[in-house]
Amino acid sequence: MSTTAITAAEDWHLLLQDKRALYESPIAHHRELLHQAYALRDVHAIGQNTLAEMLELADAALEHALERAQDELDKAEPQGKGNVSCT
Repeated sequence: MSTTAITAAEDWHLLLQDKRALYESPIAHHRELLHQAYALRDVHAIGQNTLAEMLELADAALEHALERAQDELDKAEPQGKGNVSCT
């Protein structure tokens, strides 16, 4: 994942759409999205409302990635789990 500072909201949205980074390391990707969004706000490239929208989008992306990872884990579990008898 790139740690280069982005300079425009459009660049942030490109980072948001990086599915490979999102799925490979969802928490780190989320952290980078937050970092870059706040950095854009700090240099006055975006306003407070845009920042709030970006934070919501970043949170939604993280939630999606975590749900996807859980779905993959659920599919990988052996069928019939929970039907084991201990008698």
